[in-house]
Amino acid sequence: MYSKELMNQMESAMPKSSYPSINKEDIENFQIPVPPLTEQTALVAEIEKLEAKIAEGQSIIQSAAAAKQAVMKKYL
Repeated sequence: MYSKELMNQMESAMPKSSYPSINKEDIENFQIPVPPLTEQTALVAEIEKLEAKIAEGQSIIQSAAAAKQAVMKKYL
């Protein structure tokens, strides 16, 4: 959304009036740059690693909550 190439396309499509705007047809004609497939693959791999860490953390939190309940039940 904030790539220089896309911003240039949006600026070119806007009229030079006091109320700049773009229409649906302009948006449909924009060329949205995407990184090469190898870079996309690397990004996905990094995101998957982070999601695995998040899942692991959530599992630890859930088991800690269950352990807390067991301790509270035993001593209270």
